[in-house]
Amino acid sequence: MAGKYWLAVTFGAGVALGFLLGHSSGAGKPAEPVAATGLRPRPAPATTPVPAATHADVPTAGPTTPPPEPPRTAAASPAPPASVAFVIENADPEHFDYGDYSGYSMPVDAGPHFGAQIADSIKSGRRDSLAESHLQLEREMRDDSWSYPLEAELQNMLATDPVMGKFKVEHLECRATLCELRVSGQERIGQASQINQWLSNMHRISWPGDVRVGTAVFTGTGEGSEGILMLHRPPAKN
Repeated sequence: MAGKYWLAVTFGAGVALGFLLGHSSGAGKPAEPVAATGLRPRPAPATTPVPAATHADVPTAGPTTPPPEPPRTAAASPAPPASVAFVIENADPEHFDYGDYSGYSMPVDAGPHFGAQIADSIKSGRRDSLAESHLQLEREMRDDSWSYPLEAELQNMLATDPVMGKFKVEHLECRATLCELRVSGQERIGQASQINQWLSNMHRISWPGDVRVGTAVFTGTGEGSEGILMLHRPPAKN
């Protein structure tokens, strides 16, 4: 009798527990409708979920208005290269190129005064006809068949000419196409009318060997005057 009592209590407790659990699990959910037959309706078959449309798949309702662009500012003018001002401010004056010569060259004595003038012209790049002719003479080979007779004739002319006889020949040298004649005198240029007249007429003087005066420079010194003449060989006759 006692065994049946505990069994009934256990069974009853199980029923009560099941009722409580079922009631608590269904709390907050709407009751499912029950058909008139007392049976629950069959659930609808599951359908495959449709993927969400991407941005490209979404049709547009009409033309869209683009967002307004930010206001444009005028482009700044490009700054000039930094080197322009430097080049302008440090531009060198016109420079004469005397040539990068590496061939034959034999120095010719131009004396202390004219030698310094020629060296300064070459160093500074200043255009100087005397420096050009002097460098050309130094780079020429000597033509003895022409230079020896001409040097002798020039010496005779300087000794007999009444004006040139007042000058002392410091140096005379002829090469292939040029002669350099350097002289000095005790009279200053400008004081003797004969010398001034001779200087103005030297291009019309009959020089030995038909040479012509190319460059002639005379200057005053403390003792008198100095001069240098560059004489050019006439072109060969055809």
